[in-house]
Amino acid sequence: MFPKDYLVTIGTVLIAAIVSATCSSLAAEKLLKSVQQHASTLDDPLQWPASSVGKITVPWHTNLLVECTGTLIGPKLVLTAAHCLYLQDQLARPAMVHFVLGMNRGDVSAHSVAESFDVAPNHSTEEPQSSAFAKTDWASITLHDRIDAKPIPIIALSQEQFTKIAADKTAF
Repeated sequence: MFPKDYLVTIGTVLIAAIVSATCSSLAAEKLLKSVQQHASTLDDPLQWPASSVGKITVPWHTNLLVECTGTLIGPKLVLTAAHCLYLQDQLARPAMVHFVLGMNRGDVSAHSVAESFDVAPNHSTEEPQSSAFAKTDWASITLHDRIDAKPIPIIALSQEQFTKIAADKTAF
């Protein structure tokens, strides 16, 4: 296991390399500063709200796993990105979808398999980077087992609020 400060440094270097290759220097500097500020204040995975953010794992076959984050929003309800439940245009079966919570140095505080899930209406399996794609790139997963952790409350955004956030390129 690597020390936290080592991982933050490696992550910052990797992000800096990617950003410098794809952004103008001013945009790269702004993004890098934001990442450094966030990385320096990593949350304790055992403390709320970080304790309610977990990992979705979908094993498609022996050598392909899809992993994404998921947020516990109710005792048996997880919010994630819809694209995490697809392999190209094939939708996973609920029994393939695993959620683990409270990951800390290889230990987990809770695990459940999905019982069912709902993908946003009109979700497209294409991956354009647009606000139209983002509007439908969500799914709610109903877990088989109840997880005893404090969920993170969510709110619905109006079209105007969403458009404003989606237009702010630093929000994604």
